[in-house]
Amino acid sequence: MTVPSNSITLLYADDIVFISSSAASLQTQLDTLNNWSRRWRLNVNIDKTKVLHVRKATVARSEFVFKIGDKIVDYTSQYRYLGLTVSETLDYNISVNELITGSSRALGSLVSKYYSTDGFDYDTYTKLFESTVAPIMTYCAGVWGFKAYEGLDKLQNRAIRSFLGVGKFTPIPGMTGEMAWIPVSIRNHCQMIKLWCRIVNMHSERLPSRIYAWDCSFSRNHKDTWYNNIKSIMNESGLDTLFNSKCTDGLSTKFISNFAKDMLMQKYQITWEKAVEAMPKLRTYRDLNTTYSVQPYLKSGISRHERSAIARLRCGVFPLEIEKGRYRGVPADRRLCKVCRTGSVEDEKHFLLHCPTYSLQRNRMFMDCQQRYNCNFDNMSDMDKFKFLLSAGVKIVSKFITNISDIRTQTLMRKN
Repeated sequence: MTVPSNSITLLYADDIVFISSSAASLQTQLDTLNNWSRRWRLNVNIDKTKVLHVRKATVARSEFVFKIGDKIVDYTSQYRYLGLTVSETLDYNISVNELITGSSRALGSLVSKYYSTDGFDYDTYTKLFESTVAPIMTYCAGVWGFKAYEGLDKLQNRAIRSFLGVGKFTPIPGMTGEMAWIPVSIRNHCQMIKLWCRIVNMHSERLPSRIYAWDCSFSRNHKDTWYNNIKSIMNESGLDTLFNSKCTDGLSTKFISNFAKDMLMQKYQITWEKAVEAMPKLRTYRDLNTTYSVQPYLKSGISRHERSAIARLRCGVFPLEIEKGRYRGVPADRRLCKVCRTGSVEDEKHFLLHCPTYSLQRNRMFMDCQQRYNCNFDNMSDMDKFKFLLSAGVKIVSKFITNISDIRTQTLMRKN
């Protein structure tokens, strides 16, 4: 089959895609296909054959009537090709929403197994997410990953919440700082850099390379282009010299991608620190974690329920008066402990270190910690004790928190 020289034809298995800049040229391609099919006694499935007129949203759809033989080919507003939905206005929100739907199903399956087995450890859960959910989230991100998509961020945050056992009102900077997963935007930017590496290393006559060269020329007079977006990302990643050289200088794609990821993560650390500082709920968290890194207690082998108790206490969403009073409009200095009635504000430090109702359990916990970790609490300040208990000593403290939380609930029920 011979097609017009000014056309583009994509072949994959039993799929064929014709691309043309004019209706007449596309009709010529369809006529060529029809003649070839008749010669070899093959039928074209007209129900699965569609015309997609790619254009700006302000431009009306073409009124040209396309035919294969005597059969009219219908127009469509979007088309799914090799797993990616392409819309007639190249609205990548439509493409990404399709990926979000698929990713959400994969995550639902992962979370279901997580609960049915009473939890995985951090490394297993992360590996499963990276293997089953992330590949769907970032599918073809090299093309569309230049901007942030709220739905993808929400999906990754949902996965983090499920593992930590925290609620939807948990501050995002807190819970993401505990897990220290790579942010979705950085994943996508790295995918774009990988695609750039592939394009600049391929033969100049290949279609992606030709499109890239055209986009480079087109970008001189237009801002919102893939070329300008990847240029901005590589500049931000410290790869501007490499980009301007229009080659990878013998460096592997993996090396370049990892370098970009490290640079982008360093900048994200600063953004994350500002976000933590700006959130009142993270009053406790700021004392416990200052770096965007995996927190040791997540790898300590504690149970799912114990992990949840630690995470909620660290992130400031444990059901204490300091948190519950916020929703009743009670001033912070009047959110008093209703268990001990000492007139103290029931915050995380009071709950863990000072409330006299839990003195017996607390003393036993301190003794266990001293025996296991060879630490001397007598020489520690309250802040040092607090940091130690919610970091290094979580195996013992998690059981203590679960125990005194039950005591707190029972005490309040009796008093009410």
